[in-house]
Amino acid sequence: EPIADSHRPVLLFETHLPTRFYLPAEDIRLERLAASVTTTRCPYKGIASYWSGLLSDGSVRPDIAWSYRDPIAEMPKIKGLIAFYPQAVDRIHLDGEPVA
Repeated sequence: EPIADSHRPVLLFETHLPTRFYLPAEDIRLERLAASVTTTRCPYKGIASYWSGLLSDGSVRPDIAWSYRDPIAEMPKIKGLIAFYPQAVDRIHLDGEPVA
């Protein structure tokens, strides 16, 4: 079963990085995520908070997703949205087509 299903992602294009898909929390099965103590700072977006994935077998996959609770003023569209590392999830589809 998918951890997220959204028809309203915010796509973020960054130089030398893959396209990031930021999803509303309402479109994510939040019971399958646990807040992590990890934070990072991006000069272009602000301070990111991370989540670990809770797998069906009881194991934890650390820091598979992140979000910016209070991004810098130039990035308001990603505020509170959650993005997943493509390599940390089985697949990402956009409009029914695989993108990662």
